[in-house]
Amino acid sequence: MDLSTACPWGRTNLTITADGSVLPCLYSRDLCLGNIFEQSLIVLYHSSVLEGVRNGSLLAEPCRSCLYREFCGGCRARTYYLTEDWFAADPWCPLVRGLTEEQVRVFPSNLPKEKVGGY
Repeated sequence: MDLSTACPWGRTNLTITADGSVLPCLYSRDLCLGNIFEQSLIVLYHSSVLEGVRNGSLLAEPCRSCLYREFCGGCRARTYYLTEDWFAADPWCPLVRGLTEEQVRVFPSNLPKEKVGGY
């Protein structure tokens, strides 16, 4: 699985603050997973919250069963700040906003090469 485009929220990185608080993302300051001085990083990484996001079980539909979940996941921090729910569907997702899967699948091919991946 290529995670280069996925939201890294608790997948490929964590944030550790100066006081040892472990966050799933730099932008998720309202969700502390624990403290590195009290629990090992391995234990925190395998917390039920992060495992539930990684395997999709905590995500709301349509994200939970989305074909693109493994390399997208939606932005959990943005979703929280817009909906006050860490696991809601990402309001900025093109599918949630009404595009069809076909439109999402062909969308990048309609852009000039310099625009693809280089916002």
